[in-house]
Amino acid sequence: MRDEELRRRIGAVAEHGEQAVSPPDPALLYRRARRRLVRLTTLSVLLACALLAGGLAVRTSLAGGDRFPAVTVPPAPQTTVVPSPTTQPPGTTAPPTTKAETAPGRFPAAPPMVGDAEGTVLAAQLVTPASGWALTTSRLAWTGDGARSWRTITPPPVPAGRLRGAYFLDPRTGWAVASAKVRETGSRVQLAVYRTGDAGANWHWSSLGELDLGGDNAAGGYEGGFGVLALPSFADRRHGWVAVQTSSDTYQPHSFLFRTTDGGATWDRLPSPPGAPQVAFSSRTTGWSVVQGGPGAGGLHQTTDAGRSWRGVALAPPAALRGTSVRLREPPTFKSRRDGFLPVEFVRQEGGRPRILAAGFFVTADGGATWAPRYVPLAEEDEEHGLLPQAAADRRTLLALVGNGARKVLTSRDGGGRWSVATSGLEGRYPAVRGLAFADPGTGWAVTGRSAGSLENGCQPPTPQCDDRGVLLRTTDGGATWSAATPGG
Repeated sequence: MRDEELRRRIGAVAEHGEQAVSPPDPALLYRRARRRLVRLTTLSVLLACALLAGGLAVRTSLAGGDRFPAVTVPPAPQTTVVPSPTTQPPGTTAPPTTKAETAPGRFPAAPPMVGDAEGTVLAAQLVTPASGWALTTSRLAWTGDGARSWRTITPPPVPAGRLRGAYFLDPRTGWAVASAKVRETGSRVQLAVYRTGDAGANWHWSSLGELDLGGDNAAGGYEGGFGVLALPSFADRRHGWVAVQTSSDTYQPHSFLFRTTDGGATWDRLPSPPGAPQVAFSSRTTGWSVVQGGPGAGGLHQTTDAGRSWRGVALAPPAALRGTSVRLREPPTFKSRRDGFLPVEFVRQEGGRPRILAAGFFVTADGGATWAPRYVPLAEEDEEHGLLPQAAADRRTLLALVGNGARKVLTSRDGGGRWSVATSGLEGRYPAVRGLAFADPGTGWAVTGRSAGSLENGCQPPTPQCDDRGVLLRTTDGGATWSAATPGG
């Protein structure tokens, strides 16, 4: 033993007695070992969190640049589409679906409304009667007080000009899709998804990868023709999809569909539904896509395997409108796991041009297994005006804005059996209403734009009362009166 060590032990004995050099009790050693283990474990966890935060900071920093880290998207699997039956007899049932993974009493919010490509409001979503978001040319804004005030929730590294779409499942949980550039050029487009769980206070980034347009050149950004449009849809906080539609300078559409099962941290590419669809999912396995087009060219498709395959769904017009075609513009919205509605127009070809005979809905009370038509007859002076906004407030309340300038609001309180007519107060104020959504029978939002025929046609004739900028409107009395709610700044 070294002399220094001997002197230390002798000194300890002198000061503390024999206990200073006697071995501690085994139980005491065990307790000390456990305390050391806890301290080491805590230190390891803190170190791991620090490293993770550093990694996220690096990824966010990369995302804030002109381009995201290049991630090549693998080729899409082969799309499987089952032709729709020629008829859908009453009582026909669809394959069983899995219930949505949402908390009791909750259901995915209505899909976003797409605004005017050249307007102030590019998209908006009414999430609850008091809350929702609007994407403008300058920011992604959120309201929690019925659109009386707004706060900016744009992901910090991303200018608003790079956002291509958003979706909120509830007032805290949302996703936003951004491009690596303000205006896409060339044949490859890089997209990323930002996700938040605290109402936009913090965002986390993940890549959708680099989309290959097959040699076509992308046609700009969100504005000026919707060069790239992203449409997220989530069934719960973990299971979601993003449908991406792009157009090129040759007007060739390209569509992509991605799926996540971990809340948006990672994404897998799925086969694209037929055409250039919009999609909405009512559960983690059941979803709906709408292929837009003229009479007879579009259609409703359903998936029951989370988007890996699709089948056509036949929609027969009501007997009073036999011989018409069903024209769709957006996927169905479900107010519960069983109650949903699908806005449609019933169109007939006359003299080589389509004539809208009625606006209406297909409604379901069994989760989409069967669909029943409901229609709203149009007055003669209204029949030439397309893009008729329709929405449902609950399982019984249906609403439609019809007429030139959306001058009438038609409401049914019995699921489409009987309708009441009132003036909306919108005539002469906006060239066109492009979207409509209701959270309850009184509270609704609408986005406006220029006339349906051409984006160059604004207020004709121009008047001081007419606003063709493409704005957000709000009603609290079922559409009888409307007030401007567009976020400023």
